[in-house]
Amino acid sequence: MIRNMKVLVIGAGNAGRPAARLLNHLNNRVLVNDVRELHELPLKAQKRIAEMEDEGVMFRFGGHSMEDILWADAVFISPNIPQDAPVRKMVREAGDLVHITTSDIGRTLNELIGLPMVGVAGTDGKTTTTNMIDHILSSRYRTVSFSSLQDSLVIEGLVELVVNGDIDDRDLAVFELPHGTIRMAEGLELSAGVVTNLTPDHMDEFSNYDEYIERNFSIKDLMAPGGVLALCGDDPVISSLLDDLEVENVVYGVGERRTVEFMGRRFMLSQYPGQGLRYRAEGTCRIHLHPECIRDTDSHLQHLRSPQLQET
Repeated sequence: MIRNMKVLVIGAGNAGRPAARLLNHLNNRVLVNDVRELHELPLKAQKRIAEMEDEGVMFRFGGHSMEDILWADAVFISPNIPQDAPVRKMVREAGDLVHITTSDIGRTLNELIGLPMVGVAGTDGKTTTTNMIDHILSSRYRTVSFSSLQDSLVIEGLVELVVNGDIDDRDLAVFELPHGTIRMAEGLELSAGVVTNLTPDHMDEFSNYDEYIERNFSIKDLMAPGGVLALCGDDPVISSLLDDLEVENVVYGVGERRTVEFMGRRFMLSQYPGQGLRYRAEGTCRIHLHPECIRDTDSHLQHLRSPQLQET
């Protein structure tokens, strides 16, 4: 872990703040730099920044300076900072700095939390699915949930658990992984994941639809060894990705034939397995519910036959 260093965090937004707070918790001296003025940030961010200042995190707004970069031993650059931003060139010119990545932050969180985690990705239905899962599991386990319903960012919420020492009071975490947040989740290991659907949305933030799909489907890279990814087989885009999927997965659906159209591209299921559900495989799912009290639940996973995707 990164400890006892002078760390410059570039960007005071939704990626930079939780990274800075975690690094400060690990006994680093942390300075957060942002090109914007404080009053230009959302009120919620301003409130969080005030709390972080009370914890010892330093902030400087209104621009970036070489003096701040040279002060640091290490730097974390928010993934939201454009690749051609002048500050990235300044960092390169500064020379020998330790570069802290989003993956470093995720792995550190993963190690400090030590809880089984369930993540929900996709375009529509993430909040509903997250809260349904939390509602079911909370009847038996001490869960913590982060979603739009709670108006909470998952990485900020997980860092809060670590900083406040609330981990021992929880058995597992359930959270929503929107397209913006999922980049900061790299390094986490999920016991289970869900992808609801992959229809076009927020396309002004992506160069093309394929980039949007890749970002949201990157939840597959967060699965822990033995973890299971649940995927909606009714979605033709998800169905097109099943053959190359290397993680343990279960495909669910109700047999609805759906079509996705975007910018001249049309995705549809060319065939579907009959009425209702047909099953293609049987497996065993082991759910690790707490490091100190592991409960292995064996259940037969019934998978849908992989429908064939046709793009016209």
